[in-house]
Amino acid sequence: MSDTLLKIRMLGELTLTLDKHTISEDQNRTRKMWTLMAYLLYNRGRVVTQEELLELLWNNTERHNPVSAMKTAMHRTRALMDDLAPGIGHDLILKKSGGYTWNTNYPMELDIDRFEQLCQLQGDSEDHLLKQWLRALDLYHGNFLSRMSSELWVIPVAAYYQNLYVKTALKVLPLLEQRGEIDQAVQLAKRVLDIDSCCEAVCRHLMRYQIDQGNQKEAMALYEELSRRLSSDYGTLPEDATRVLFRKAMQTVGVQFLPPELIQTHLKEEEGLSGPMVCDYSFFRILCHAQSRAMMRVDMEAHVALLSITDHSGKSLPKQDRDLAMDRLEQLSKTSLRRGDALSRCSGSQFVILLPYANYDNSCLVCERIIQSYFKNYPQDPAVIQYMVHALEPYA
Repeated sequence: MSDTLLKIRMLGELTLTLDKHTISEDQNRTRKMWTLMAYLLYNRGRVVTQEELLELLWNNTERHNPVSAMKTAMHRTRALMDDLAPGIGHDLILKKSGGYTWNTNYPMELDIDRFEQLCQLQGDSEDHLLKQWLRALDLYHGNFLSRMSSELWVIPVAAYYQNLYVKTALKVLPLLEQRGEIDQAVQLAKRVLDIDSCCEAVCRHLMRYQIDQGNQKEAMALYEELSRRLSSDYGTLPEDATRVLFRKAMQTVGVQFLPPELIQTHLKEEEGLSGPMVCDYSFFRILCHAQSRAMMRVDMEAHVALLSITDHSGKSLPKQDRDLAMDRLEQLSKTSLRRGDALSRCSGSQFVILLPYANYDNSCLVCERIIQSYFKNYPQDPAVIQYMVHALEPYA
């Protein structure tokens, strides 16, 4: 076995380097071979069964001779790796009883291991932490296995590393600000938004930099793009803190009036959006106030429903179970509510719903339909979901 270090990059496209030899996904090779290699790499330390690999690569479509199919796939994958050094494919991928495993005894360095290690550093001096966190961010050449982003097993792993990258960037940005490294902070914020365009916290950092540097129009354009993406992807609006920065940019730039066509664009909802308006609780209250005022002029009913999640004893669920239940309930509520309704998280375990033009009985039916749908989709979920409905009173 060689003592030469095998360097492996999985953040971005998959790349393996040994001495001066490199193989990467940009080479014209069969996709299945790269997927097989990546899966064994990520699951290093355990034996991956032939059955598991067949599910991964062929999704039950090649079952007449699975042993032959796996042998062919493994032969081609090892041959691909032999471009690094003769015979290294058999050194790195070992046949074990019932499956295959990556040889963890071979000297290697994975960017994901180093990235995670650096991101999770704490308890040292700020200068040292800043230097190490910046090294971590430099390792992030793109989302985990970016060319395999449609693979089901890759999606949650990529989300984990992307979230770790964003969290680390949010620790670095204030430190750069304190040291007056604004240009570096601007570049970092832009890199993060290229990866996660809906990250409001980073967006606010960049808007503040732009306003301080006199680039108010850029800050306003950034806000408009964020609003469009949040509305299109999540059916929600920017947070209060982000809107405050937008208003500051407008005031600072000295906008005396907005062109009618721009106002029309602002007021027009994205085409194709369906389901309720999802918004933060402060904006939900504004919607209720507006609805209440409208009821003074129009003969109509409106009700507000409250959905609450608890355990079977009526107490709060553990945080992980509660957050998962809230995410599930939000998704199901979006498909059960009308376009004219509004939905908001009013606490860590509650949703509040505005139901215009709905009487009490219909509002109760809506809540029951959502709850029935929830437990039909998630019958083993430990949550208990209860609802209350009350009439929205006309503005007095």
